[in-house]
Amino acid sequence: MEAYMTVALVDERIDSAARSALEALGYHTIAMPKCLRLAEAVASHPDMLTLHLGDTLLTEGGYLSEARGIFDEIEKLVPRLKIKAITETLSPKYPSDCLLNALRVGDMLFCRERSLSADAIERARTCGLNIINVNQGYPACTVLALGKSHAITADRGMARAMQKVGIEVLLIEDGGIELPPHEYGFIGGASGVHGDKVYFIGDLLTHPCGGAIAEFCRGAGLEPISLGGGRLRDLGRIIFIDSDGDNKDGEQ
Repeated sequence: MEAYMTVALVDERIDSAARSALEALGYHTIAMPKCLRLAEAVASHPDMLTLHLGDTLLTEGGYLSEARGIFDEIEKLVPRLKIKAITETLSPKYPSDCLLNALRVGDMLFCRERSLSADAIERARTCGLNIINVNQGYPACTVLALGKSHAITADRGMARAMQKVGIEVLLIEDGGIELPPHEYGFIGGASGVHGDKVYFIGDLLTHPCGGAIAEFCRGAGLEPISLGGGRLRDLGRIIFIDSDGDNKDGEQ
């Protein structure tokens, strides 16, 4: 019988306290190295480098070759997972940097359709997902999805798009999340959801809306957990992949 485990893809720049906290909770963390074709601030963000849809993890072909050892480790730990390269090439200039940035919520995939990789669109349709086209090229960064019916964001456009399809949204203020050298980062990039827990990179209560976020998470049936101290830090989401089947982003 294969041992059950959950892999957590994290930015290689995650602090040791946060990574140790995840490991202590039973997750096998894998630090994603930088892709030199992305801007430094997001070069090792999992949600810029990969997109997990069904039994497939999509990534850029060049990055797959450059980080072959990392992907070999993922394949060994999650043997049911197929790792496939998209045909397009990442670049630091928008929108070619967000080829893999999309947000799955239940049977919906929120994305800027003309920016997302054609391979990702095809894969989403194969999975039976409804594609919700939005103006925001970085929906995975800007939104924290809590199951099928709740979400948190500071992006008003994303809030409207999600509310139109019946998702209850907590609209928070900008700021309170670090993403050097930018003025601030985003809630989706500073968190990750697995099971009935939502994990924050840093101390959630340092955020100006921290109390409201915690209450909203609990109202959605999820327990907020801060992975260490200090301000929240946008490191491109923690992407969880179970070894025994399909993870449904925003629906764990």
